[in-house]
Amino acid sequence: MTIIEVSKPVNATMSEEDIDAITTQVVQSFGVEEDDVIVEVVYTTTGQMNVTFQDSVNEDALAEALENELVALLDLHEGDIDVHIDFENGTISYTIASSSVEDATEVFALLSLVNTTAQIEELLETTFPAISVESVEVSEAMVDITVTVDTSDASESLIEAEVDVEAYFVNQGYSADIERIFFLNDFVFLCEICL
Repeated sequence: MTIIEVSKPVNATMSEEDIDAITTQVVQSFGVEEDDVIVEVVYTTTGQMNVTFQDSVNEDALAEALENELVALLDLHEGDIDVHIDFENGTISYTIASSSVEDATEVFALLSLVNTTAQIEELLETTFPAISVESVEVSEAMVDITVTVDTSDASESLIEAEVDVEAYFVNQGYSADIERIFFLNDFVFLCEICL
């Protein structure tokens, strides 16, 4: 099995033709059937806060409070939000998944408002006095594509297929990571190739 993860900034929702072109490229490169390829598309907006932790903070409580605030401010489902806290580097980052680039762009616009940023800062500094928010950054909408390929019956060299697929995505402005997973007598081996 090979898993290909690619991403790039976007300003339009991918069409079915775009997704079909990806499937066709993967089918041809690996020599597999169309049923062996699954393409998943998610649009994301990410943000990061640079903070100072003046004392210890409960990571779960902090992540939950930020998720709840983003859910309320953006009218989202909490399953669409992933929060990561890095105490060592003093960052709190979050990723918000959307079903279209238009939704991701709307989230970006809302998060970029001074009022929204101020509300998030106030929540964190009021609820967690040991935190001081120094800056808030929001990134533009991205498309994240995950292609899963069942390569058990692939007729082409997996290495050559991966190089070919990487070139296809890079030529379209994507960054790509490829993982090959081997199953052998109930053992799973993971080989990660960052392209």
